[in-house]
Amino acid sequence: MKEVWEILIVSFCGLILWPNTSQGQTLQSSVSKDTIVVADGPYVYVDSMPSLSSDQNLSNAKKEIRIHNAIQKGLVYPADFKPINKPAKVFVRFMVARDGRITDVVPMPAFDKRLNNACLEAAAAAVRTLGTLNPGIQKGRAVPVGITTGIDFGKEAN
Repeated sequence: MKEVWEILIVSFCGLILWPNTSQGQTLQSSVSKDTIVVADGPYVYVDSMPSLSSDQNLSNAKKEIRIHNAIQKGLVYPADFKPINKPAKVFVRFMVARDGRITDVVPMPAFDKRLNNACLEAAAAAVRTLGTLNPGIQKGRAVPVGITTGIDFGKEAN
């Protein structure tokens, strides 16, 4: 059962190298308690999340909301998009690099049949309009941070 949980945790996080401790091995660390270890990431949550240039002093939750709103504002609907009454959502995963650049923009496949590939590409293009952000900070160092956000497609098609 422990091996199943290890697989689930690694599958879910996708970012952790999980040591094989199922054979009764113990983990030993050669790092003292006073040493601060900052992995190379990518992280999903850090001390100070990436932010727009004017938002450095906001809470992490407000930073994420402001980024989401900026992406939503930059959304240009595809020419063949038909307005829909009930909003549909496209999730987009992207990385904010150590220098604040947006990289690895990947729209997730839409489960809603009303959204086509043009909507996925429009959502990815909206993320790319962010330009450069303030990078995420962990233990005083800039680190890469992965972000996933939902882009709404609805009645307000332009």
